[in-house]
Amino acid sequence: MPTTNASKKKPSPKCSGAKKSGGSPRVKQRADWNPALERSLVDILHEYKDSGYRGDNGWNSEGWNKMVKEFHLRNKYVSYTKAQIQEKEGQLKRDYKMLKAAKQQSGSSWNEKRNMIEGPQAMWTNLMVTFPKIKKFNNNKATFPLFDALGELYDGHLAEGIYNVTSLETPQEKEPPEQLQDAEDEPQGFDDNVVYEVNDEGGDGTERNEEGLQEMADTLSRDEKNDAPAIERSMMGAYLEMRTKQAEAEAADRAKEMEERERETREREAREKDAAQASDFSIRRCISVLNTMEVTKEEKAKAYAIFIKSKENREAFICACEVDQESALIWLRSEMA
Repeated sequence: MPTTNASKKKPSPKCSGAKKSGGSPRVKQRADWNPALERSLVDILHEYKDSGYRGDNGWNSEGWNKMVKEFHLRNKYVSYTKAQIQEKEGQLKRDYKMLKAAKQQSGSSWNEKRNMIEGPQAMWTNLMVTFPKIKKFNNNKATFPLFDALGELYDGHLAEGIYNVTSLETPQEKEPPEQLQDAEDEPQGFDDNVVYEVNDEGGDGTERNEEGLQEMADTLSRDEKNDAPAIERSMMGAYLEMRTKQAEAEAADRAKEMEERERETREREAREKDAAQASDFSIRRCISVLNTMEVTKEEKAKAYAIFIKSKENREAFICACEVDQESALIWLRSEMA
């Protein structure tokens, strides 16, 4: 039955306010996600995809507990609750299904390089009737690099959603609390995964175009039956390529670290060698060698002054003694004169 202006509105998060037993409003800390954290979560979801903790309706509680623990081990600087991480997974799933349905629209195209939907404004106008939240992707910076990885993760588990060719409606999912802020702005009576045509000749633009809907379902059925294996291989290849690049980057970092350690070792050995050479020409050694020669006490005293004067004098004396002590003594006496 068509909705009227008197239809009950969705409760505002400001008014729905469950309170603590003390009477104060319960305030939930908002989780701030970035692309690196989202990628980390998707990687973990992939690792637990076939772990035995996942059924047709998603991961069980034990699986989520393990994934939440693993997420915090990899991202020690954040502390999200299990519910916040589950909400992010639900949001990523909705965004993926929304963009996948958008790719089926006439006039749309997927920019592989920029990972984003492109198309004329009329296409976006039509999409925003069905998917009000898709407007966040209608700009030049709205990339979605996780599309292929999420496709590999969810396509085999969406029999009740996108892959159900008899109905384009998806199972009901719990809306994350942080998304309720714009709930009042969404048109009432719309299903997020049913595409409506914009009525340019009047009306409120909310009537279904049955013919267009059936055509889309037929196209979805035919394309997915024919292309599903190729799409799956393509997504798997993209994911493996991504993991290969990550492994190569890690190997390069390890090689760089090893090279840095080797450089530090060489520098330390060079310093030790210089220190050892410096000790070879010490005053103590020069005096020790001098005592093996036939010199007077007066000559010894003068020689001490020559040794103290410079390292070069000590080096010349020691090197000369190693070759010919007699010549070394002649040189030493000439320096005394």
